Amino acid sequence: MRIKLDNEYALSGDELQVTLVQTRRAASGKRAGEIVESPVGYYSGVPQALEAFVSRKARMSDVTTVRGYIDRLTDLRDEMRELFKEAQA
Repeated sequence: MRIKLDNEYALSGDELQVTLVQTRRAASGKRAGEIVESPVGYYSGVPQALEAFVSRKARMSDVTTVRGYIDRLTDLRDEMRELFKEAQA
C-alpha cells in the first residue's frame, strides 16, 4: 500500500502496520542532495496514521495562537474527510 497525502508525506504499509513517511532532500551524508524517504511513525491502522499526519502538519505550521492552531487542525481534518468522500464516490 502507498497513499500519497501531499507533496511531502505518504502512507505506506503492509499487513501488520501503516507507516507515515516523509519525503525530503537529504542534507548530508552519502545521499546528500538525493530525495529520500524517512519514516515518521508506525501505526496500527490508517485512521491513527492520518491523525498523526494532521497533528504533525498543524504543529509544523506557522500558527502563533491557540485559535490559529485549532483552525489549522480543523482545516486539515476537513481536507482528509474530503479525500475520503472522493475515494468513496
